[in-house]
Amino acid sequence: MALSEAASPAVVPPLVRMIQAPKEDAEVVRACVQGLGRSGDPAAAQPLCQLMQNRADMRQSVIDALAKSTAAPQLSTLLKQATDTDTKRDLVRLLRKTFDARAADALAAMLPDPDEDTKTEAAQGLADLGDARAVEPLIALARGTDEESAADAIDALRRLANPAASEALLALVTEQPYRKAALMRALGAAGAAQ
Repeated sequence: MALSEAASPAVVPPLVRMIQAPKEDAEVVRACVQGLGRSGDPAAAQPLCQLMQNRADMRQSVIDALAKSTAAPQLSTLLKQATDTDTKRDLVRLLRKTFDARAADALAAMLPDPDEDTKTEAAQGLADLGDARAVEPLIALARGTDEESAADAIDALRRLANPAASEALLALVTEQPYRKAALMRALGAAGAAQ
């Protein structure tokens, strides 16, 4: 606990050793995870990712600790090192919840991800940040067959209020007349003179 409260790069090596010990007590590991998150040291990224992947019982603890104690740059570092789909998805969700513009590049890097949930969360996160890179993937989601994702994408396009989406939104009014009200709000927010 004392090491975990220190929140300095000097405590990272002993905390990492503790989380890597296969028979370490779960409460000790949780305290170490929180300390690693507070340290803000990029050297903690890889051990935390490994812990999430190797110990399913610690996954939620790592995510909770990261959510409370880790800023967007450190989450971005973790995301770059993540190898499995679940970890990427969880980290993209955490990044989105930071509403930190420093997360934009990391979110944009996830747009071509093969996992639909990861891609959707990244596009929504970019829209929350007002980043124009969200336009194309959100339009694709709005055209998709999943009703909930399509409605969320149109809402995100309204929040984004980017004129670059205007032409595609106009086409959607014709393609999806049952969504006309939501599409018209998105067009209005985009400032579409058409």
